[in-house]
Amino acid sequence: MKSNKKANHLIYVIYFLIAFIGGYLVFRSMTWGPWAFSDSSAYVSAARNFASGNGFVVYQSTGEVKILKEFPPFFPVLLSIFGGNKLDYINTLRWWNIFLFSSSTLFISLNIYTATRKHYLSIMAALFFISSPQIIVTFTSAMSEPLFLFLLLLSLFLYQLMLQKGNKLLQFTFLIISSLLPITRYAGILFVGLFGVGLFIFSQNIRVIKRIRNTVLYYIFTFLPVGLWVFSLFNQSNVVGGKRFSLNINIFQNIAISIFEESKVMKFWIPYVESTIKQFISSDRTTELYKKQFFFLIILLIFGYVLFIGLTHSITIPQIDIIDRMMIPIYPLCIFVFFLSVDALIDKIGQENLLIIFIVTLSFLGLRYNFLRTNSYINNMEENGHGFTARAYQQSGLIKEIQKLSLDQEIISNSSGFVLFYTNRYPMQVDNFPNYAYGSGNSYGEKSFREKNAALIILFSDFSNYYGKKSESLLYSLTNTLTAEYVGIEGGIYFYR
Repeated sequence: MKSNKKANHLIYVIYFLIAFIGGYLVFRSMTWGPWAFSDSSAYVSAARNFASGNGFVVYQSTGEVKILKEFPPFFPVLLSIFGGNKLDYINTLRWWNIFLFSSSTLFISLNIYTATRKHYLSIMAALFFISSPQIIVTFTSAMSEPLFLFLLLLSLFLYQLMLQKGNKLLQFTFLIISSLLPITRYAGILFVGLFGVGLFIFSQNIRVIKRIRNTVLYYIFTFLPVGLWVFSLFNQSNVVGGKRFSLNINIFQNIAISIFEESKVMKFWIPYVESTIKQFISSDRTTELYKKQFFFLIILLIFGYVLFIGLTHSITIPQIDIIDRMMIPIYPLCIFVFFLSVDALIDKIGQENLLIIFIVTLSFLGLRYNFLRTNSYINNMEENGHGFTARAYQQSGLIKEIQKLSLDQEIISNSSGFVLFYTNRYPMQVDNFPNYAYGSGNSYGEKSFREKNAALIILFSDFSNYYGKKSESLLYSLTNTLTAEYVGIEGGIYFYR
């Protein structure tokens, strides 16, 4: 008895050790801070302003106040609790991501163990998770995806416990946690919708009328926070999510094309998922009912999300980008499918010891491939960083010079997100510069630049990426007659005088 308890304690020590290693990996990756781009700047700015008591807004350098309606509010609100109204959020975001990644790694283990009761599969799943380059990239970002993945994994863990135990405290906790998904990312609406479908289908020991009532009540409570948020946005601006929608007769063709694009992103994630799904379906009928219910919920979530992204990619203007970050919510679900199917194979064949050796050997080959790619990313991030928090920017004098500008100084820039990230003021964004001295004409921003002594901030790397080969001559034409307040390797600050 005592030896079993010691063995169980040792297993949980291993779980926490893997979670700690995962935290260390993302800590190394964020030596210069989590990578950040324009969306990150909006989140951080909203968090600062919310902490200051000014609401969920972004301040423009002209003095105007803009309600942030592109994103749900939970991530910035939660971030504001830890970051306050200070200007530098890099350290807050760094430790926030470390906590979320370590916790998510732990919930990967707990989800697999709760479903399979096999510690070695839980350990292998956690190792796959922390060695995945896509996952590491996601959890080293100043974005809402790390929080969303954490809430999704926690929701799935609570869902499993509900299927097995079903006490009221678990039900209430699941209700609260799953209601946070839609107000973290709008895709959470889909997951909550499918959770409700699962609750209805799998509550077979309850009368149909009561199942309907419970499902309706679940939807009411979980959709209430995001419903109130959407209503307030629509009431103020008649826009939700910063997108417009367009339907046309080619919608089904467009959805098919979008799903094909999604498949190109996902095809290298988890090999042989299709065959493992078939293996689970053909598994022994004595497989525990809750395990099969959980498996089919995961499959439902994967296919539902793929269709959801295909639909939104087809009808939204501007279109969302189908990239790893957009598809990342189903990455851990693919891990679940793989290891649940391996578990079904073990139960079916019965030669557990031989299969364990075979599976562990194959898994380590996959882990080695993953880790080599992940280690390359970590080393690069540790040396150079990425995005707005890159080493080159932080070691240059550009950020300090931008922060020296007076608070009533209007600003114009080709990288407004960068300026917003470090100043909490959103400049006038100019993408298409004229091919003459800026301020001598009447293109966008020139009047303010000329008459209001606005500062023109140009990030050279963004400028070069946008204009390509003609960037050098265009930059000379724009700035040749301007007063250069500061010019460094990474960018310059110019005035019309």
